[in-house]
Amino acid sequence: MGIEEVIDYSFLADHKSLDIFINKIIDNYEYDGIDFFHKKYGRNVTIYKEYKSSKRPYIIINQNITIPKDCLIWLVANQYWQSNFIYLDGNSENASYINLLPYDFKIENAIPSISLLKSMIEYDKDENNFYWIYQNHRNNFWNSVFPCELATKIHEREKYLDLDGKIFNQKEIQKLFVDEKSYIEEEEEYLQDDAVEDEDRKSFNKFQLGEGYLDSEEKVGREKPLICFYCGDDTQITRDHVIPVSYASTSRYYDHSDTVPCCRECNGLLGNILLTTVEQRANYLADRLAIKHSKVLRAFEYSDNEIKDFGERLGSTVKANVFFKSYIACRIDHCHRVAGSLYAPSSVSHLRGITTEARRTVYGLLEDFLNHEKSEKEFIATKAIELKEEKSLIRAIVSERSHVAVSTQLKFDRRYPLDASIRDLRRALIKLTLGKI
Repeated sequence: MGIEEVIDYSFLADHKSLDIFINKIIDNYEYDGIDFFHKKYGRNVTIYKEYKSSKRPYIIINQNITIPKDCLIWLVANQYWQSNFIYLDGNSENASYINLLPYDFKIENAIPSISLLKSMIEYDKDENNFYWIYQNHRNNFWNSVFPCELATKIHEREKYLDLDGKIFNQKEIQKLFVDEKSYIEEEEEYLQDDAVEDEDRKSFNKFQLGEGYLDSEEKVGREKPLICFYCGDDTQITRDHVIPVSYASTSRYYDHSDTVPCCRECNGLLGNILLTTVEQRANYLADRLAIKHSKVLRAFEYSDNEIKDFGERLGSTVKANVFFKSYIACRIDHCHRVAGSLYAPSSVSHLRGITTEARRTVYGLLEDFLNHEKSEKEFIATKAIELKEEKSLIRAIVSERSHVAVSTQLKFDRRYPLDASIRDLRRALIKLTLGKI
């Protein structure tokens, strides 16, 4: 008798029991994309059980329940039960999500809107693949594993797209991203030169309302819905100057190249504090939001059955508080991700100046290179070890094949000729130091 015949999974058919079960798994286990392990005991305590009749790994939930690893991954990721799978590499022991397709899957015909798709995935034209992006409505389990992972799956030489466990033909989704006229226009607009950008900034400013507020229903830049860059909220969107206007200018202005979309609460909490990178500002906001809403975050969480016992009026209040706690926790989590530089580079590519930690690191690296008296080869080797990066990346930076805007900013700050290369400037500085000129 097989293990699937022994274990009763009928409790998963009930929606409430399913939610409770998923939350219990999320609370007790972590998944790194390959294996589950216990949050409390780490990898020291095995949670797997082997059966001679099956090569599939099974996870021990408790004394009565043991579930195949691939089924559990699918359940927690997509909120519904799936028991049989196609293993794309043919190995049933490889139970990673990227290797799974539902057995006898059906191609979905109803294609989601382009706006919905862009909030879930991004398209890499060079690789011709789709990747998941961070999504606020997802649980922490999902957002800690799936963003930046492939959503494209290849089966029998055909590419399929996995959206919430629903399988689409990638060619159909790809048409919306590549062949649609509006998308091509967005790409062309994004690559316009500085002269045309001035016109874009004028059109951007027309959305300005009283006190610098924007209408959250309007679309700006690449016609994406406005959400707060720091916390991910989409209500009462304003614009935040990454370098506060009180430090950078004597008059208030709303230049697109100096601001990021920001909700009213985050903008108010930031004020004119002098934090000049988006990571620093996001880290500051995470602490301020946690302090401001500490009472909400400490609130006790009730189950659905307990809420029903409170009655209709009190129960609705308790339910609203539980939802608000989850809402605040998601915003703080989003701030932490931005503070860790886990955001799409395109969301800050319009900013000028040293306004991200990556640019600050490159700026410091170029300063060190200008002051380095030994060979370039030795400098690259030393910095590659120090920054834990590839030598090719360091070489591209010092040769100004990468981060050209940062090297230009450094020359401007030091009043060096903008047409001189960093390498030439370094040679001149070394000769000047040695008194040869």
